[in-house]
Order: sequence, then structure tokens, then C-alpha cells
Amino acid sequence: MGVAVFAPFATASIAGDPYLDALETEASETRVDPASRPDLGEDRLIGSDAGPGTKSGPGLKALGVSLPPGLSRRTFEAVLEDLAPSVYALFRKLDPERQQQVYEFYQVHRTVEQLRTRIVGLLVRR
Repeated sequence: MGVAVFAPFATASIAGDPYLDALETEASETRVDPASRPDLGEDRLIGSDAGPGTKSGPGLKALGVSLPPGLSRRTFEAVLEDLAPSVYALFRKLDPERQQQVYEFYQVHRTVEQLRTRIVGLLVRR
């Protein structure tokens, strides 16, 4: 009984938390590689592994990928969207000033993983 009383309050206190929202967005776009889970029927699979160039998530391969140096802001966003759509979705949640901070961060730190870490950090510090 006591747990049921606290559950609504716990849920209400974390609703709108930027970090949890970022995690939820990324988790919702996570896909299962059918080859890695033969025990699941096709009807239970969320989708296939999302690698670079897909629109369903960054995929593990994309996390280690570096964006080319010297991209314009517009091209940076297009390449990030193509390589890691879920990271780009998080990027779009930032206000324009923080998006610019990520673009400036990209000038030195170009892997998708580094960019994702920076974006999530900025989302948490709203």
C-alpha cells in the first residue's frame, strides 16, 4: 500500500526532467538486431540495428564516427542528422545559444559520442 501511495509522487517529480527526457528519447529509438535475438519472433522486434545513414537512431557504429572538420553550421546539422538522428533530435531540443555551443564544441571534439555527451550535459543544465 505504501508503495502505491508514493508511486504517483515519484512519477510526477521526474516528469519533464531534461536528462530523463533525453534518455527516454534515445531509448525509444533503440532498435534490436534480429540476428542477435533469434529467440524473438519477427512480430516482437522493434526494428533492425540502426547504423549510420538510417533515420531510426545513432547505432553503435555511429557513436565512434567523427564528423568531418570544417563543416558550416548548416552542413554540421545535416551530417549529424544523417549519422545519428536520435542525437540530432536531442540537439534540436536545445535553445539556439546552446546549439551554437555544441557547434563550437564540434570544432574540437568531432565524434558522435562526444557530441551526444555534450548535448545531454547541456539538456541537464537547463
